[in-house]
Amino acid sequence: MTIPSAEHLTLPACAAQVLFPRLGTWMDGGTTVEEGALPFEALIADVLVGGALLFNGHVATTPTVLKRLQEQSPLPLLIAADMERGAGQQLQGATVFPHAMACGHAADRGAEGVAHLARITAREALTCGVQMLLAPVADIDRNPENPIIATRAFGHTPTAVTRHVETYVRAAITEGALTVAKHFPGHGGTTTDSHAALPEVSDTRAALEATDLAPFQAAVATGTAGLMSAHVAVPALDAEGRPATVSPPILRYARETLGFTGLLVSDSLRMAGITAPYPDPGALAVACVAAGIDVLLDPRDPRVAAEALVSAVAAGHLPEARLRTAAARVLTAKRNLLHRFGTVIFQHPESIYGLERVSCRRHQERAEAIAQQAVEVAPQDGAPERPSSLAVVVLAASETFAARDRTLREGVMALASTVHYRHLARQPSEEQVRDIEATIQATDHLLVVTVVQPAAWQQFGLSAPQQAWLARIATNRSLWLGALGRPPTTTPPAALRLVTYSDVPAAQQALVDALQARFADTPLATDAPHTEDSWKTNATPRDEQSPDVFGAA
Repeated sequence: MTIPSAEHLTLPACAAQVLFPRLGTWMDGGTTVEEGALPFEALIADVLVGGALLFNGHVATTPTVLKRLQEQSPLPLLIAADMERGAGQQLQGATVFPHAMACGHAADRGAEGVAHLARITAREALTCGVQMLLAPVADIDRNPENPIIATRAFGHTPTAVTRHVETYVRAAITEGALTVAKHFPGHGGTTTDSHAALPEVSDTRAALEATDLAPFQAAVATGTAGLMSAHVAVPALDAEGRPATVSPPILRYARETLGFTGLLVSDSLRMAGITAPYPDPGALAVACVAAGIDVLLDPRDPRVAAEALVSAVAAGHLPEARLRTAAARVLTAKRNLLHRFGTVIFQHPESIYGLERVSCRRHQERAEAIAQQAVEVAPQDGAPERPSSLAVVVLAASETFAARDRTLREGVMALASTVHYRHLARQPSEEQVRDIEATIQATDHLLVVTVVQPAAWQQFGLSAPQQAWLARIATNRSLWLGALGRPPTTTPPAALRLVTYSDVPAAQQALVDALQARFADTPLATDAPHTEDSWKTNATPRDEQSPDVFGAA
């Protein structure tokens, strides 16, 4: 297998190489990788795209689909995926890790949370045919009102995030994966979700260099293959207020100040933060490449984008050298993978680490251990009395949590002889509120669990009715508070508080175990009811009897 240089490609081929359209989606009811394969095959027959942005795959089927696409593409495809929480985030049946903040907290306590996250994610992704991890998140969680970063960040300070970003990049590239640190030059200080609108970061350049930019500098120094641009305006770096994705001075900062020579990757080009100022997909593609972007991630219309790039060169609006340089960087990334692994990286990736190792018991145990190590408990002294009856009320920022709460729901059944489990909706009816309050009155303890996690195009934080209900909870009773994700900024006094910084099944179990461990007596023996529903990515791990070829991870 030979990968040509950009100078030997036609101009249309160079334009196509910078395009990474989506393959599968979670939006609009969802389309699996398998369902999206036929349209993608038709696309690569027309446009020699450089790669794909993968969503909604499955370990049992996606590797076969990706091998077929690789066979049909004249040049190898780079497959990228958002895998911040492990390969299981996009490949059902693979290992799901807690959110980055949980991994960071575990690492701060001496565990190898971030290193295990990176190594296992890289190995499982590569084995399934995904070579480019759109991770780590290098943003700093420095604004509690930020609706899209929050627990996706490793921590709250430049020092902590920088340390964990270095660890992640080093561990992932040691296994051979390409990392893309995001969202440059920093999204952690905003109060707007760039999926919905264009945020602005108002800090001075000096302040940014002391905070947001530090983890990206570390990622570059450690060897990240890519930096993903944020659809964020940063006037201190670009006085015209252009989104970083189409801002020449911001992207030059990465090249000239940080010394980055790898791939500058756009965030999804379907997000309102970039489509609002650039509604035409062709004009957007040209603006991105002209500004310095090398990979156009998730273009709305790849064919239109490819044609626009070629036309812009012909019209003198886009230097041909800039387009060929972008394509050359994509080809170099592919060539580096070939040098590391040989042709198997594209033709037979399952042979690299072995599909049987994906989501093996050892990997699941690593994820579970991180979740356990990340839990914060206050107060640490004393032990609560085990209740005879318990009301559990879940306040979730997303209504979808009710469909993936099995681990929490079944786990709390062992906490008392009688347990009543309820969800308080974002907009609860009077009848629901009365039912919950009657349940609370009939039990001797109350456990309130809040679930607040960032998600694209979704509301962040508890609703006003949920906050109001939480504020008026009576304090003359034994109240326990658990937070699966970011804890609310204002909560009533509680005898016990537990924070997991994530809502994945392993974090749900960690919350239950942490509460169980605080009891002065031995656990109750109860039969938890069996339910059929479960989270898509909470697949039963494969048992592994043979030695772990993945070594220490």
